[in-house]
Amino acid sequence: MTLRSLLLPSMVLALSACGDDKSSGDDGTSGTTPSVDDTAEPDDTGDSGDTGETDDSGDPDPVDMDGDGYDTTSDCDDSRSDVHPGATEWVDGLNNDCDEATSEAGRATWWGADGPVDVTDTLGTEWVSEGDGRLALGDGDWPVTFVVGAEHDVTIEGFGDVRIETPDLRAVYVQGEATLTNLTVEAYSIDVHLDATLVATDLTLVNGTLWMYQGASADLTRLTIDGGWLSAITAGGMDPAPRTAVLRESTITSPSWGIVGIDDLTLESSTVAADGIALANVLHAVVDGSTLTSLSTAVSLGTSAGDLAAEMVMRDSIVTGYGGITQYPGTTLEVVDSGVEVERVAYTGTAATATFTRSMVASTTVNPVSVSGSTGRAELTIREVVFGTVSSRHINTSGEVGLVLEDSVLEGAADNALRLDAAVGSTFAVRRCTFRNNHNTGSGSGWRGYGGAVWFNGAGSTLVLEDNTFEDNSVSLDGGALFATDGTVTMSGNTFSGNAARHGGALYLLSSATVSSSGDTFTGNVASGSGGVVSYSGDLSFEDTVMTENDAIYGGAVSTSGMLTLTGTWDLGEGSTDNTPDDYYWANGSFESTSIGSGSGTLVCGDGTAECVAVP
Repeated sequence: MTLRSLLLPSMVLALSACGDDKSSGDDGTSGTTPSVDDTAEPDDTGDSGDTGETDDSGDPDPVDMDGDGYDTTSDCDDSRSDVHPGATEWVDGLNNDCDEATSEAGRATWWGADGPVDVTDTLGTEWVSEGDGRLALGDGDWPVTFVVGAEHDVTIEGFGDVRIETPDLRAVYVQGEATLTNLTVEAYSIDVHLDATLVATDLTLVNGTLWMYQGASADLTRLTIDGGWLSAITAGGMDPAPRTAVLRESTITSPSWGIVGIDDLTLESSTVAADGIALANVLHAVVDGSTLTSLSTAVSLGTSAGDLAAEMVMRDSIVTGYGGITQYPGTTLEVVDSGVEVERVAYTGTAATATFTRSMVASTTVNPVSVSGSTGRAELTIREVVFGTVSSRHINTSGEVGLVLEDSVLEGAADNALRLDAAVGSTFAVRRCTFRNNHNTGSGSGWRGYGGAVWFNGAGSTLVLEDNTFEDNSVSLDGGALFATDGTVTMSGNTFSGNAARHGGALYLLSSATVSSSGDTFTGNVASGSGGVVSYSGDLSFEDTVMTENDAIYGGAVSTSGMLTLTGTWDLGEGSTDNTPDDYYWANGSFESTSIGSGSGTLVCGDGTAECVAVP
């Protein structure tokens, strides 16, 4: 036995005796060290008492993060104090009682100022709000009419597949402010009453109409309407107070009309498809990234009486179906980066103002664009527009019209690309456009068979052609590219090539028209009769012109019964570039012809003879 083993028991006994001495004081009171008070406030170190200690297994001790009395071992969502075993099950999309067997289906919860209340058994057939709050409906069918009272702000939200199938005509009647979310409504209507507000997301209306009364507004996202026998969205009442609607990512389908009578309408990334008119009687509309289609007319802007000064802006959108856009007097339309491609007329404007920019305008059967100024001047501006093949003409005008056509392509028309039948005061400006493969092969009355690219009848009106290209246009009669009678035609910087006609391979002009040309080029145009370039019964003047390789029976370049004046520089070809059989044919008594060649200065031909005389 060692000395250490002998000493240890003695030391333990000594220490024990010392402890006993401290535990009994002279006053007889207990000297036991007090225990820590479990209710004491934490000290100023901020220590909460959670030491992160682990049990003997090494796992952290269970904690109650949301303070609802249930820790992570039994609480199915320890981040919410309203979710724990035994909690009341509300309609909120949560498993409140942590029991998967408990369902929200067929339940209704009202979330008001005093907290949630189960109202499943008190809804009846008509529920009327009594204040602000949220009504949550569980999965199932609800044969109830929901009324949001005036001055109330109420949300009605569906959880699951919630269908409102009311025996009443109205499923939802909004008198104050309502938000509808994730609901399917099968009823005659949802009504947004006087000055009321509706906000809806993921709302479906089946066989019904969204009625908007005076002063009503609606903000609708992912709205789906599969309409009934009335319009899908329509104005109610006669008061002029404006109705405002914004639709985003929505789909409207109607066997009748689509959206009617909304004063301020915005369509974003939406589709409106109607058997009748898709958009009608809308005062202010913005259509952005949307599709409009109709078995009738897609858009009707204004009224025939001209008493609705409507305006519409369409961007990045598509119009399809039978008919396109009809615009009435006093209205304004702007179409940008869009496509109007329909079976019948793409655009009809009467005494209105319209602008088309960077868009496709096409019709498979008749004129894509028809403009009338018969009841007042019509203004139409077209820029960077592509017109596709059509069995008729691309643009048709009548009455007093102001037309600006720029940087566009018109090809494949079967009955003139442009038919400009103008009243006094009309103005037409065509710049930097391409007219290609347009034809007019008809014959008979109505000047059929004339002007493959442009037909112009404009007493008291003007036509300006600048920097355009006319190629491979043809007619069965006269004016392969241009036919003009009456009015004033001013041409500059244009190129005419490969056009063909009986008379006037490129141009056929009547004496009643006044024509001037500066810097125009005519190459390879053909007439089976007279004037490979132009046939005219009056005086002609060309400045800085090129006429080469044109062909006709008479007057390979020019045939006229009047005088021909060339100024500046001219090139009428020589050798391989010469016109066939000659440059100039004077069809006035002697029917003489001559060659001109090239030169500069001033040259006058046909002043009594076919001879051309230089003028000092």
